[in-house]
Amino acid sequence: MNQTKPGVAPDKYTFLIVDDPPAFLELARSVLEAYSGFQVVGEATSCKEALMLIPHLRPRVVISDIMMPEEDGLELTRRIKSRFPEVVVILASTQYDAIVETLAANAGALALVPKSRFNVRVIRRLLNT
Repeated sequence: MNQTKPGVAPDKYTFLIVDDPPAFLELARSVLEAYSGFQVVGEATSCKEALMLIPHLRPRVVISDIMMPEEDGLELTRRIKSRFPEVVVILASTQYDAIVETLAANAGALALVPKSRFNVRVIRRLLNT
């Protein structure tokens, strides 16, 4: 469980990143923090951990891998939107097709982003910043 800076500027988008391998956590953090309007407030390596962190870290956005070991990102999205409807969820995946994109939208995700195309321009466009 990785919690970071509690003080957040009110004009920043705050993010919780959820993925089981550390490589994407590190990549996503570096991509997001390259933009001054974004701040990563925490990381989780499981859906259960993410759901425990959200009430404490209060991220505006959760970026989660769609494929997680115990519970997938689709179920995490449904649970986040049920308990924290104000939180925006963006799913990321190495597997991207129209069926998975539809499943992500039906679960309540703002978007499904291929991990190979994960960059600050894509996230800014999705969030209209």
